[in-house]
Amino acid sequence: MKSLLRRPAVMAVLARILGWYLRFALRTTRWTLVGPENLQPLSDGVPVIAVFWHEFLTTIPAVPSLMRTLPGYKPTVIHSLVSGHRDGRLIGDILAMFDIWAVHGSSS
Repeated sequence: MKSLLRRPAVMAVLARILGWYLRFALRTTRWTLVGPENLQPLSDGVPVIAVFWHEFLTTIPAVPSLMRTLPGYKPTVIHSLVSGHRDGRLIGDILAMFDIWAVHGSSS
C-alpha cells in the first residue's frame, strides 16, 4: 500500500478526490464572517501573513471566497508555505484547486 501511495499518478488522483470533497464540504457549510475588518488588508491587496493551526488547515481554501465578499475586493495571489515532503506536495496540489499556490520549504 505504501509503495502505491508513492506513485505520482496515484497522488494526483488522491489530491483531486480530496480537493473535490473539500470543495463540496466548504460549499455546503454555512459561513458567518465575524470581524470582516480583519480581512480588509487582504481585500486592499496589502501583503499579509496568515497563520493557521493544523486543525484549521482545511479551512484555508475558504479564504478566497470570503475575501470576494468584502467591499472593494481586488484579486490577489495567495501563497501557502508547505513542506517539501510527499504530504506537503499532496496539500499543495489540493490547494492549487482553490487558486492557492504552494511554496515548498523545509526546516533543514
